[in-house]
Amino acid sequence: MKRTAVQSAAGGTFTSASLTPGSYTVIAEATGFSQAVLPNQALSAPSTSVLLVLGPNGAKTGGHFSGHVKGSNGEAVPDAVVTFTSMAKVAAPPTTKVITSGGADAGSFDSGSLPAGDYTIEIGKPGYPTSAKITQTLSDGGRKQLELAFCTTGCEQDCSGCGVNNDHYVAAILLVVFYIIAIIWVRAVKVALPGRRLLVARVADLMDRIEASGLKPTLAKRIAELERAGLVKADGSRVRQVLDRLSESVFWSMGLENAAYKTIHFCELALLDHLDANTVVARLMTAKDRIAKVEDPVAKALSDRIANALSATTPVDAGQLHALLVEAEYFLYDVGDSEFSEFTGWLNKAVWLTVVGIVLALVLAVVGGHYILLVLGATGGFLSRLAQQLRRAKVPTDYGASWSMLFLSPVLGALSGWTGVLLIQLATGEHLQLLGAAFQVVKWNDPCKPETLAAAFLLGFSERLFDTIVKKLEDSIDQKTEDAKKQSGGPGGSGAPTPDMPSASFSPSPVKLGELLTVTIEKLAASAVSSLILTPVAEGTKTTIPHEGAAVDKTLQFRVPATLVAGDYSVSLTSSSGTIQVRGLLKVQA
Repeated sequence: MKRTAVQSAAGGTFTSASLTPGSYTVIAEATGFSQAVLPNQALSAPSTSVLLVLGPNGAKTGGHFSGHVKGSNGEAVPDAVVTFTSMAKVAAPPTTKVITSGGADAGSFDSGSLPAGDYTIEIGKPGYPTSAKITQTLSDGGRKQLELAFCTTGCEQDCSGCGVNNDHYVAAILLVVFYIIAIIWVRAVKVALPGRRLLVARVADLMDRIEASGLKPTLAKRIAELERAGLVKADGSRVRQVLDRLSESVFWSMGLENAAYKTIHFCELALLDHLDANTVVARLMTAKDRIAKVEDPVAKALSDRIANALSATTPVDAGQLHALLVEAEYFLYDVGDSEFSEFTGWLNKAVWLTVVGIVLALVLAVVGGHYILLVLGATGGFLSRLAQQLRRAKVPTDYGASWSMLFLSPVLGALSGWTGVLLIQLATGEHLQLLGAAFQVVKWNDPCKPETLAAAFLLGFSERLFDTIVKKLEDSIDQKTEDAKKQSGGPGGSGAPTPDMPSASFSPSPVKLGELLTVTIEKLAASAVSSLILTPVAEGTKTTIPHEGAAVDKTLQFRVPATLVAGDYSVSLTSSSGTIQVRGLLKVQA
């Protein structure tokens, strides 16, 4: 190994003799000072500058950057140049370059001793895309480990994405774990526990009434069911009761409440036998008013029967009134139990969807990168749900169902933000060109660009924006709109559509009855259109709808009649030149 020694001048500068370009280790030594070493320094023609800092013996003289450089597929990259540029505000900020090693530890680098401070770091190698600069802070005496990577060709950011390092991934994993634990805690403390306390109080009241009625021996089997559920104090293993309660809280709801309410209602129906005639009449009047609020033909018929029995000129037999009360209470119990099961079932489904969504988001982050888009989308989804929650009307109880959307919204926002930016890139590409110039500032390969970050946030915040982008893609891919059945009434009779035939796209699609429909027309002046004709694909009569307001550019708005039958409709337009069939199939939903 050849060594070349030079003496520094009075100002500390030095110049080596003529050296062959390559990789060198630079060592500075002086009496009374600690040694400074810069390994793997890249020397290129005509010259390369390095900075060495000497300190008193035993003193800290700065810190080190070390780590590895990898390619887009994770392979180590030897002979890559890693450049460290000080961000100190000086006329000529010092720059240090090192070359990654080969051999057993291929791709590794060590900056050597550098003064403490902020640095921009960049990697480069012929044949690889240019890496974006990242910023790192080096403390005095510290050693910072970096994992740097090249992106695939054409990528405008380095694969670390906005300066992402291993600490960020650890933080992301911890955040996900915290989120899942928070969901379990909320379900246990805010949903399961209050519900169970209410159920225990309900059972205690029921047991007091059973004791007073003398029906305890008759209802012994039902009481035993409540004892096994831990709702009535009974002899048994205390540990088993605690474990059952813990599992019910964590995995709520496993059906304990549903079964308990069924048992409670059975007992309460049995207690109706001990009511006097006046109480039966009063309970029937209350039941009639509650049943009348249920929108169901059976409920209406039952409410009418109760009203007729209470207003009959000839007194109704007490036994018939009692039987009618039992039927009414049973109906109300069934409605309440069904509502409870529906709400708890939706909460369980939402939690399952949330967990699956988190797994998908993690897979996307690992496989596709750009996890910053997931973060921005999740933030948008959370803020959107927060705003809706503040405006939400108060209800007596929803059995914890409102928590389900709070769990799900950030996950939906994250997936919408990540995939939405990808869809925007696809929709603005030269092959489709479905979105306008405003969306072209969103770059998938530049996730840290402010416009891209804003798009991810808005996609997570607004479901409508995401749906609009997806709809445009569906319309371009789905060729069924061109297979709409030909209809009579157009110029020249009914015939197959021609390439020059006007086309129409609809928003929203499908459209609901009574909803405002926006029609965008191509190859025909919108201002010349006077009405829209909808003809059912199945048998039925045509419906003519006048447009609302004036034409705006290529769009017109029509109000879909609430009396229209849901289904698929072909579309014709009435203009000054007659009735013109257009390409496009409209779906109408109830």
